[in-house]
Amino acid sequence: MCGIFGVLNFKPDHLERARTALHTIEHRGPDQWGEYVTDDVFLGHRRLSIRDLSEAGRQPFVDKETGVAVIVNGETWNDKALRAELGEERFVSNSDSEVFLHGYLAWGVDGLLERIEGFFGAAIYDGRTKQLYLLKDKWGKKPLYYAQANGQLIFASEAKAILEYDDSLRVFDYEGIKHWIAYRGSPNRRTIFYGVNKVIQGQYVVANTDLAVREVKHFDLIQRAANLGEHEPKSSEDVDNDVADLIHKGIEKRLISDVPVGLQLSGGVDSSLVAALTRDVSQKDLSTFSVVFNEEADKQYSEEKYSTYVAEKYGFDHHKFEINNNLIAENFEHAIWLFDGMLDIPNAVPIYLLSKYAKDHITVFLTGEGADELFGGYGKFNTITKYQHPSGWAKHLPNWVFNVDFKLNKIKYDYIYKWYIDKYYAGNTDRLLEHVNCFVSPFTIEKYFGPMEGGILEHVDNDALSSFSFTKQLLLVDHLTYLNFLLERQDKASMGAGMEARLPFLDEDLVDYVVQLPADVLVDTKITKKPLKRLAEKYFSHDFVYRPKDGFALPITDWLERDDGLGEYHRKVYSDDFLFLAKGDAAGLKQYLNSGEFDLRQLSYSDSEKDWIKWFLTVLAAAQDIFKITDIK
Repeated sequence: MCGIFGVLNFKPDHLERARTALHTIEHRGPDQWGEYVTDDVFLGHRRLSIRDLSEAGRQPFVDKETGVAVIVNGETWNDKALRAELGEERFVSNSDSEVFLHGYLAWGVDGLLERIEGFFGAAIYDGRTKQLYLLKDKWGKKPLYYAQANGQLIFASEAKAILEYDDSLRVFDYEGIKHWIAYRGSPNRRTIFYGVNKVIQGQYVVANTDLAVREVKHFDLIQRAANLGEHEPKSSEDVDNDVADLIHKGIEKRLISDVPVGLQLSGGVDSSLVAALTRDVSQKDLSTFSVVFNEEADKQYSEEKYSTYVAEKYGFDHHKFEINNNLIAENFEHAIWLFDGMLDIPNAVPIYLLSKYAKDHITVFLTGEGADELFGGYGKFNTITKYQHPSGWAKHLPNWVFNVDFKLNKIKYDYIYKWYIDKYYAGNTDRLLEHVNCFVSPFTIEKYFGPMEGGILEHVDNDALSSFSFTKQLLLVDHLTYLNFLLERQDKASMGAGMEARLPFLDEDLVDYVVQLPADVLVDTKITKKPLKRLAEKYFSHDFVYRPKDGFALPITDWLERDDGLGEYHRKVYSDDFLFLAKGDAAGLKQYLNSGEFDLRQLSYSDSEKDWIKWFLTVLAAAQDIFKITDIK
């Protein structure tokens, strides 16, 4: 787990500038740093030492004969098998990342990516062809950005390092911001910074010294699922046994470490199940960590009693970290900086603070992330399916019905919500899939900021996707959208404190198994993620497993309004020099935000989109100052 930075078409007199940029992401790798410098390339690496703590594990790894050099941010789970296949005599370290070098030399980039199992953002420079490869894992867990400026290609684990190297890139991307507000994480390369792109999950980027850039897809979950096909299991008991066995194996891989490992225990079913199954495969002394709220008004959001119960039941050394409004406010700017201005959701701040606290005890977290997307753990999977078919009379409602100020209207919101969904979504599968995970409706974005370019599913294999049931389509699309956002949240929050997060539910063998199950095996109209809940009942009570899902909610509205909270940042949104709002309909948006107009314009959530608009704009206004943004294009 590390941070990488590099420049193609490097100029030797820029060496100190490159080092400064590399060290802006020191938090990702506080233990060591290294560099590889030629007349063509700079490769820099900040190391978080987890496997092979010796000097031999220092990166970059370089083959002196060919001039091939690699830098890796991530973990490889099948490195022992790959080392045996490649020949142990090739290796100089016990680092799992060294397989990238020898694997590339033996098999090429495509052969390497076919064989490697893990999560990573990596760079390979081939001195023979003067080509640079930027690699992203199948799920997109490790962030990786790149930009072209002044005849160079610059890349890094975090966008801030790119901005540090070249000030000309300190420009907002108007279209990228619109897309970010609507979709947050998605298979779209644009970011909030003009010209700074992200490498998309399951792809690699190849560039040469002429700066011709090509994107190559090496993995597509939808195509993978279509190729594997669906298989009806013999019984639910078979499914439960297979799932338990695969999760156990996934946990065993993720306990491999030369530094202390612990568990991020929210108290939810998924992280609790990881804890219980971890105890099955390891009796070592392990620590668990959870966030609790110390302000009485916020305790309704706490799952403290559940996390404490799980830790005590399975004999973990449990640690609680208290947060409140003031602590969030004190760390708000730093969190925005850590997230490259794209702080999608407030609970990323507590995750960072918990990681910072846990760093005094451990260096590796196991988390429950990914279970809901894989097994269908959200309410949308058993409610949105009813909107697949065209509606009746609601289609004929005039648009103005949804622009009424409901402060003066007695019609209940639940009726208006049903009419709204029926009118704009029922029977439109493509729109349902495009908008299902939006916290702010793309309709709202277009109304106040103009039409949006492209959709998040424009590069999806529609033939493969449409071969599945609608519920299965929702599940697969979640991996490209909602999971993408969650993985970036987890990575930047934990790595901001020099902590590695590992996700057993994204084990490759487990994913392959579950995507072959028909959707009704996973979810029905009443129960979500059925196999996981049946498994969890073997470790916890029925009431524990089937209680309502909380999802780490936070009191956004209260925090944005309080002067001792984020109020001072929120007021910046309405200042004359806020670049993004100046390009849109600021007056119309402000009127909407302060009105009683219908605002539950989301498919999957019961939140007010007005609160989320306020959050995103507050983050952006602060980011403009933090990153010294000078313009918007």
